[in-house]
Order: sequence, then C-alpha cells, then structure tokens
Amino acid sequence: MYCNGTHGQSIGSLGQYKGEMSFVKDVVIENVWMLNGQHGARLKTWAGPDIGYGFIDNVTFRNFWGGNNEYTAFIDSCYFNINATTCAQYPSRMNITNILFENFTGYSSGKYGNAVAKLTCSTSKDAVCENIKFKDFNIKTPCGGDPVFLCDGVKDIGVDCVSATSAAGKAALANKCVAPQASASPFKVRKFNG
Repeated sequence: MYCNGTHGQSIGSLGQYKGEMSFVKDVVIENVWMLNGQHGARLKTWAGPDIGYGFIDNVTFRNFWGGNNEYTAFIDSCYFNINATTCAQYPSRMNITNILFENFTGYSSGKYGNAVAKLTCSTSKDAVCENIKFKDFNIKTPCGGDPVFLCDGVKDIGVDCVSATSAAGKAALANKCVAPQASASPFKVRKFNG
C-alpha cells in the first residue's frame, strides 16, 4: 500500500459512544509506504466523561517504510482533542493488548524532535495496555541524535522508552527540526486482461 499525505494507517477511533462496546481483533497491516503523513501506524481510543468501552487485541503493523511522518508508531488513548487533565480524570476504557510494530524503516518529520514513537495508554483501572512490542524498528530522526520512544502507561516494549514528561522526554520533544519531503515511486499497478 502506498500512502502520501494521510493521517496514517489508523485503527479507531474506538470508544466514542457512551456505554457502547467496540472492538478490533486479529488484524495485520503490512507492506506499507507512508510518506508525508500525520502518523504511520496508529491506534486511537477516546477519553472523556461520556465514552464507551471495549478492546483492541492482536494487531500487527509489519514492513512499513516511513518518510516524513510525525510519530511513526502512535497509541493515543486520549483521543479526540482531550487535554491531559481531562484525560487523567476520565481515561479511556479500552483495553489495548498484543500489539506488534515490526520491521519499520525510514525517518520521522522532526515535528516532535527526536521522538519517533509515542505510546499513551489509559490510566483507568478498567483498562489495560499490555504486550505492546517493537521489533526491528529502525526509524531515524532528521534532527540529529538518537531516536526516542515516548511511553506513558506501558512498559517492556522491546526498546528503551521514556515518559513524555520526563527530562529525557522533554529534551527529545524540544529538539525540533524540519525533514525534507519524502518521495518514492509508487508500486506498479497490475493490469488485468479483459
């Protein structure tokens, strides 16, 4: 799949409607070129006072090439336009489990400095964020320095990770720069007889 200028390969948003259950299970998204977009692979769950509940389970994002995207991997459990205070008071009620980000290459946009991935998981006692893993994730930052993974509410993801509010997280986010537009030839379109 070839995508240029999109919001990313998103699952969700889920949990938007008060009292309603929503879920996604057993999904593989692979062989994707993500260029000049908002994000790469993304999971979105709602937070706020009037939300639903449910789960995202067993999702694999594999073989992504990303060029000039903000966060190449992003779990957003404070969706949509929810500030940190409201999100903490009314966290998402969606479980996020068994998620794999595998074989990613390319570079970020620099909008968030050296941060190339952000995982913001729910703080609700009614929701879990478990078994989230990165394997062969080789996204570089155009801002100089090492790529940084931001994690809040999840741990043991297979790479070093820091909180967005930690000194290391703040330093990574502050080191902003602008990446060049990404370009790549699209995949050839197969012609069928007929």
